[in-house]
Amino acid sequence: MSTGTNETDGTILVTLSRGSGAPAGDLVPRAVTTQAGRRLGGVGRVTCFLDGGGPRYTTVLRTLARQGRRVVVVPLTLTTDPELGEYAAAGARLPGLGPDTVRVTPGIGPHPLLAEAASRQLVAAGARSADAVVLVGAGHGAATTESELQRAAELLHARRRHAVVRPAGVTGTGAPVAETVAELRAQGLRVAVAPYLLGSGPHANRASALARASGADVLADVLGPHRLVVELVARRYLGAVGRATARSAARGTGRAAARRPAA
Repeated sequence: MSTGTNETDGTILVTLSRGSGAPAGDLVPRAVTTQAGRRLGGVGRVTCFLDGGGPRYTTVLRTLARQGRRVVVVPLTLTTDPELGEYAAAGARLPGLGPDTVRVTPGIGPHPLLAEAASRQLVAAGARSADAVVLVGAGHGAATTESELQRAAELLHARRRHAVVRPAGVTGTGAPVAETVAELRAQGLRVAVAPYLLGSGPHANRASALARASGADVLADVLGPHRLVVELVARRYLGAVGRATARSAARGTGRAAARRPAA
């Protein structure tokens, strides 16, 4: 756990993700967190996982609170994850904590920066501008997952302009990957598969296997610790710090007004 601070604020960045179940997959959240901390001028940063593999989230929050530190929690979720979201929020409600101590931001997706990162991963894998794209994501039981994957596909389409972009899922959410690829290939299109996933692990392995089995022409890499992913995490942090600072200033102004004698 790094607890360095920048020159203007001692607020710690804590990222929270499910964990991939594989050490190599967990390297991505750690790298994103480390690089975001550097991007923010050296703020303290901690990487936590819902499924273990790092310092316990609630322990980190309690420890930092005892040190008098404020915390911004950024869930590294590309679509809504109800279990992880509740876990993040419950930590912020622990005794002795609250919105002045812990702020939990929205997840990082869908977002235009993620779409741009996915587009660049496609180009790096050899996708052509006219290739159809199947954007493959994973759901976590949220009713909004399918619409969020559709939104992510729309954002990617906006960057690839003329290309067809279709969402698909590897966990029973959204259209099946094989059927979507087959449908596009039947139209005479080259097809590229873009995993809408942060790191390696079971979902990424399944997306890769389905892409190859379906005859996709190009398979892009996962988003990984792309600099645009890092930038998005930094923006989430700065937005939360800015709101907390504004709220604190407003309370200070209110208290000063209350003490001011009436004219």
